[in-house]
Amino acid sequence: MSERRVARSGHRLLRWSREGALSLLAGGRKGTADGTGEAAEFEDLSMGALAVAPDGSVLLADGNRIRRVAKDGTVTTVAGGTEEGDRDGRGAEARFRRPSGLALSPGGALVVADFGNHKVRRVAPDGTVTTLAGTGERGFRDGPASEALLDHPVGVAVAREMGSDPIIVVYVKESLRQTGEECRRRGGVPRVRRIAGGRCTTLNP
Repeated sequence: MSERRVARSGHRLLRWSREGALSLLAGGRKGTADGTGEAAEFEDLSMGALAVAPDGSVLLADGNRIRRVAKDGTVTTVAGGTEEGDRDGRGAEARFRRPSGLALSPGGALVVADFGNHKVRRVAPDGTVTTLAGTGERGFRDGPASEALLDHPVGVAVAREMGSDPIIVVYVKESLRQTGEECRRRGGVPRVRRIAGGRCTTLNP
């Protein structure tokens, strides 16, 4: 299953077959219940973030939670809760605030653009959530990732850079909430940040 063959419609997740037939994968009602097919509920799929894992399951942002939808339509909650917040932890202990972009890393961890918390978070395969960059304060500051300031990150991409020591690099796209001067300087292009080796740098200052 690829991202192009999965679509959101209201509180439902739909899929297309190779023949072009459209069918329900999961959901149908607004709510928070895990389950299979129509028994599962989604709270808010409007942020539009999803990623497809190698096993064909779909990871998506639903309100303030990260959910997994297996190929058979079984929906489980990976991390986060129904209430927004800003807390690292495992599974339901963690809190997000309107997670947006998602990207899978080569090791299977999920990288999340936590829009409302101005952070980039990492969700390990066991559901443990840690912060990769950002303090929770909105702003613009490069430097050590734990001290960097981000402004409503909306998208992330993950790449492996080869060298003497291969490293995982996260590219972060921030929102278009720019001042007039910033907009003129970049031609309306969102700011892109690079997170690698514990540091955050801006690629298009």
